[in-house]
Amino acid sequence: MLDTYRMFTQLRETLDERAASTITELLSSIYEDLKRTATQSDFSELKAVVQDLARAQKRTEALVEELAEAQKRTEARVEELAEAQKRTEEHLQRLDETVRRHEIRLDRLDGRSFELELSSKTDAYFGVLMRRPRVVRVSDLLEALETRLTEEEIDDLMLLDLLVSGRLKGDAQAREAYAAVEVSLTVDDHDLDRAQRRAALLRKAGLPAVALAAGLQAHPALVQRADQCSVGVLVEHALHNRDACLKSLE
Repeated sequence: MLDTYRMFTQLRETLDERAASTITELLSSIYEDLKRTATQSDFSELKAVVQDLARAQKRTEALVEELAEAQKRTEARVEELAEAQKRTEEHLQRLDETVRRHEIRLDRLDGRSFELELSSKTDAYFGVLMRRPRVVRVSDLLEALETRLTEEEIDDLMLLDLLVSGRLKGDAQAREAYAAVEVSLTVDDHDLDRAQRRAALLRKAGLPAVALAAGLQAHPALVQRADQCSVGVLVEHALHNRDACLKSLE
């Protein structure tokens, strides 16, 4: 704020009262004009800047709102895609399970068909090992089994795929013997184990028996393992490990 009294006093020291008063009034008027001019100009500029900032803020807020809406739409779409993906995966899983069940059923049917073929063509398949081979039901041997085997062992024997009896070829005594046969399309280690175990149970019951695993195919390495286990491997009409499986009767 301009101190007009002090200005007037200082001017009065060199000028007369009228001149000092006139100059003081003039300078005060100029000061007020400058003050108003500067304030209005600054205010106008500030007001313009504020208005620009306000408009920019509105545009920013509108853009942010648009982006937020776009984000919501994107998230909703992603969620829809995730749900669709989940449904697709579940459908594929069900389809895969269905295919597996069908494959298992087909394998069982093929295995059962091969087992029936073995049963109906015993001479063709088992003639390499026995004379006049024939299929025997395990239940027909219950009298002999029950005297020496436990119920659990008999139950295990009942699960045997095929039991064949006949007179062994190449046996000087021409003994009547049994072949405990496990059947699969592809012979595996489980077939070897089951055949070996169930043939041993028959021998435990006092019945001469050899172990056979029959299938349409068998890996050469498995045939070698079977030889070490005294298990014969019948692949279609070819019998492998004949001598080894006969050793179990010695």
